[in-house]
Amino acid sequence: SALEEPYLDHLQRPLQPLGDHLEFQTYETFEKDPVKYAQYQQAILLALRDGWSSVVALGKAMRVTLLVVGAGRGPLVTAALEAIRQVRTLPEFANQPPLQSQVWALEKNPSAVLYLESLARHNPLWKEARVKVLHMDMRQLSPQSLNISKNGTGAVDIVVSELLGSFGDNELSPECLDGVYKTGVLKETSVCIPQQYTAYLAPVSSMRLHSEARAQAYFPSTAADGLDSAPMGTLKSMETPYVVRTHAACQTHVEKPCWEFAHPRLRSNGLLKDNERVAHITFDADVTHGAGCGSGYGPFDTAVATITQTSSHTTSAPITLHGFLGTFHSTLYNSPRGGGGSSGTGGGSSADNSESSAVISTAPTSFSVGMFSWFPLYFPLKEPLRVASGAAVSCSIWRKIETNPDESSGRVWYEWCAKVTDKHGEVIAMTPIHNPNGRSYFVNL
Repeated sequence: SALEEPYLDHLQRPLQPLGDHLEFQTYETFEKDPVKYAQYQQAILLALRDGWSSVVALGKAMRVTLLVVGAGRGPLVTAALEAIRQVRTLPEFANQPPLQSQVWALEKNPSAVLYLESLARHNPLWKEARVKVLHMDMRQLSPQSLNISKNGTGAVDIVVSELLGSFGDNELSPECLDGVYKTGVLKETSVCIPQQYTAYLAPVSSMRLHSEARAQAYFPSTAADGLDSAPMGTLKSMETPYVVRTHAACQTHVEKPCWEFAHPRLRSNGLLKDNERVAHITFDADVTHGAGCGSGYGPFDTAVATITQTSSHTTSAPITLHGFLGTFHSTLYNSPRGGGGSSGTGGGSSADNSESSAVISTAPTSFSVGMFSWFPLYFPLKEPLRVASGAAVSCSIWRKIETNPDESSGRVWYEWCAKVTDKHGEVIAMTPIHNPNGRSYFVNL
């Protein structure tokens, strides 16, 4: 789309989500996404409908407390209010007592908080719902800040966030949402939106992206310091992942899953899993060279893939890899009882009655067409990796965490490496581990 054109092959360093404040121009661009907020509204609608149905079965009146964390300039709050309005019109609740709701909007960006407070005072929809605005870090929440009584009245039923990053977890969504669960403001039955997200990885061939990454070596190491900052340097520039709208690039294989996160946190053998992850992925030789994946951004083109598969080629040609692309697939909410509410009017929801879940994805094979809020995350290789005809590519990637004993601070980073093996399994090329111990890139907790 025209909105994406300025970002084509332009590398952007990932945000420090707990330290950086977005500019209003960035908020405004994200708010134009026609797909993301419609899917969030559908997810909230399904969660409200399921919750109300369970309350009706118990013969009780429905009261819901909804918390939006990282509210920005309020589009998620508006989506929540529209979903509340929409669920009240569903025929199955026509004879029930009216739904009572309380919506909280939490944001740490001071300028965005001013905007939210203005909406709460002047926007008719917000005023009617009596939206309350909180200015704080979501991990500092307490029952007192939400006026939750000692018997649990007012505890949050649904928590909503759009903390997902280009790789799903790279903007600390797991740590932030886990932090909310530790504050004591949620119920055991509380619903989190998103419920689950999976990180995907795929090899990419692009001399343009590789040269752009190397050029970062001459840019200031710390953007906030401007020209007074020391240059980034080649080592750091080639061990930093970048957000990029790929264009002059070729994703050479279909993406594969790395790991997933779920909220509430997944359990393993009865114990809560931590947020460190590791994945070892092998991409076998592909005669189509991932033709259907295109540049690695956008929906998988089955027609192109089919045409390529029917060609006379029986073995893959040699290729050169310049790194890997990270994407994600997220289930915002999956209803256990099936299809959702009506599409409604004025709410912007694109869902129909047959839908039982709300999903967003940047992975090509499940791409959310029309969504542009996230671009892939490019993990560069220091030196291009030649892949011989018929050879397989393997990638190992780690998500590492280091925290202080009291968990008051810490950092998260990725390490990655790759190797090429022939059809006999012999290693014919390999790379060193990039960014060991987070020496070049990390995200502060």
